[in-house]
Amino acid sequence: MGKIINVSNRLPVTIAKSNHLYAFKPSSGGLKSCLESVRETVQFLWIGWPRLEVDKSAEKQVEEESNENFECLPAYLTAELANLYYEKYCNGTIWPILHEFISESEYRETYFEAYVKANELFANKILETIEDGDTIWIHDYHLMLLPKLIRMKCRKSIKTAFFLHMCWPYHETFRMVPHWEQIYKKNFLNTCYELLNIKPLDIIHHKGRMVQIRNSIFSIQPKTIYNSLETDRTKYEMNRIAEKYNGLDLKFKVYDIFLENSDNNVIFEQIAVPSRENISIYKDYESRVASLCTSLNEKHGRVIEYRHESVDFHYLVALYRSADICIVSLLADGLNLVAFEYIAAQKDHSGVLLLSKFAGCSSIFRTPMQFNPVNCDELAHLIKKAFEMSEVERRTIQKNLFNTIINNTSEHWAKTLLKEMNFT
Repeated sequence: MGKIINVSNRLPVTIAKSNHLYAFKPSSGGLKSCLESVRETVQFLWIGWPRLEVDKSAEKQVEEESNENFECLPAYLTAELANLYYEKYCNGTIWPILHEFISESEYRETYFEAYVKANELFANKILETIEDGDTIWIHDYHLMLLPKLIRMKCRKSIKTAFFLHMCWPYHETFRMVPHWEQIYKKNFLNTCYELLNIKPLDIIHHKGRMVQIRNSIFSIQPKTIYNSLETDRTKYEMNRIAEKYNGLDLKFKVYDIFLENSDNNVIFEQIAVPSRENISIYKDYESRVASLCTSLNEKHGRVIEYRHESVDFHYLVALYRSADICIVSLLADGLNLVAFEYIAAQKDHSGVLLLSKFAGCSSIFRTPMQFNPVNCDELAHLIKKAFEMSEVERRTIQKNLFNTIINNTSEHWAKTLLKEMNFT
């Protein structure tokens, strides 16, 4: 049995440059956490972009240290290529379309050319280390050309797996992606049928190849949340939250409706972790949300705590544990891990998760507290219902959700897919 070559846009290591020297630090992230247990049982190599431009003279040293200490190999991109490939095409063109925000997508031919070039550089890095019997496990929309490039360039006996970390859009949406024919469970199969004239089965045959299609639940490791709940740091943050609160745009509009029809003493905390800050659409949206937050606080008093920043993990767990209600109001997304983390932190099943019907995890979380995020009145009613719900009903709902995450951990996700690849 060969090794697993795991390929993602980012390395699981943060590399920083200071005075011509490079420092390495393990980074956090859902995918990294998911694969920790797998890396202990099989030969494993991770290839990804180090997220900075490394001096040519230092590339060999950075590669050797990454490989020896972290089982990683960096795929080097220039700053200009990284901007066009990642910021412009991945985040500016593909991401909005995959989330069905068609009007927000911006395309230029130079963006796609950079996407092709970056995928080719990843392919070349893989080819440097690939051996007979290896399995190439490729992740997400940044590298959708990579499976084809590997097949074209590699003459060894290997397996290739691709996992998209979000829901596949409808074929009518996907065909709007320029060069869609170069990028190839329900919507993906329908896309195969509508655009490639392939019969939608769980196994498809295309150009002499057999391709298996699977739905798989990408989750969390609940024990990470449990362990944090027992730390002094998290307990301290929980006390701070309790003291602080004592005596995104649609979501805030819903909250406004709720406040106008409720006597409850409620504080809404919204953490907006900075993302894609270099793209004007995202900056404009954040400004709009911040302005709406200010208006609501002026109208109702201090009712919203809006934080546009990254937060410490222990504070986040403390907030999950302290919150009576968690609202996941996505218009479109993959498997939202916030919902998983909130349920895990509510070990006593006392909190209530309100979940958008359009969140990817809505298909696995069976709860009557799902809603259409466009229907503001419906969500406002659910918030009121959550506060008035009996303890028995609240705990029954949350216990069912809790059992779902216990039976679908990230470790289970990784091992299930490895079994499909005949690796376990």
